[in-house]
This record gives sequence, C-alpha cells and structure tokens, in this order.
Amino acid sequence: MADQKTTGELRWRASEQRQVKNDPKWYALVIGIGAVLLTLAVIQRNFFFAVFVVVAAVTLIAENRQKPAVFDFSVTERGVGIGKNQFYPYDELEWFDMNERETRLDEIVIKRRTAFAQYLKLPIDRENAERAEKLLEEHLEKGTYEPSLLDTLLERIGL
Repeated sequence: MADQKTTGELRWRASEQRQVKNDPKWYALVIGIGAVLLTLAVIQRNFFFAVFVVVAAVTLIAENRQKPAVFDFSVTERGVGIGKNQFYPYDELEWFDMNERETRLDEIVIKRRTAFAQYLKLPIDRENAERAEKLLEEHLEKGTYEPSLLDTLLERIGL
C-alpha cells in the first residue's frame, strides 16, 4: 500500500477486494447448492433457471480463483478518482462515511447523486484513512452508511 502525500491531495493503491483462499469445503458447498438448484430447475422444467444456476456457479468459482485487480485511488481538491478512467467531482457526490473493519482494509463509502450505482466504496488503510477523512470533510458532509444484507452476505462468502 503506497501513498503520495501532497497538500490537498491523497493518492494510494489498493486491491478492489481482499484475496480469499477458500478451502475445498467452500467449493463443495457452491457445487452442492448449485446441484440442488439445478435439480429443482430440471424437475420444474425451467430451462432458463437451470442455465442461470450453471452460469452463476461457474462465475462464482471463477471469480473466486482470480486475483483481485489493484487500482489507484485519489482524493483531491476537485473530487475522487478511481483508476485511470473514473473521476467524480464533488458536485456529483452527496456525503461520505468511513467504515472501519477489523479483518480487512477500512473503507470510504461515498454516496453519489444518482439513482444507479449510488455508492462508491474505496478500500484504504487506517493510516491514509485519517488524512482522506480530513480532505473529504472540506467538501462533503459526513453521513452514515448502513451495510445492506447483500453487503453482509458478500463479505461472509469472501467476495
């Protein structure tokens, strides 16, 4: 985790998600649940659901085996950047919250002024989180983010 500190700007690199090494039991569980759902789909003669189950199981296993992508993140005087092609000026953002996590990198959650893809989630280490919070407070209100059921579920299965 490298960072560059300049006046009014913070840059760092982080993985989009943590790398989780699941044991064979995890793979057996995914395949088992997939097999049960596939059997139900065949019994009900629901072809589309059967295809969905197979695609979902294969995707879940394949996604879990890949190394997470590493992105450059930035908080500047103009806005928030993710990677080379995504930049969000402050006037497109509503509020932010800092999510401290014990077993993973902390997370900056930023609410966008849009109905689609409302939240940006930026992983950050504790050392940089304090500086990012000070920079963000100059431009955005501090809000409260409540993790959804999907957030909790994805965290539990390691995604």
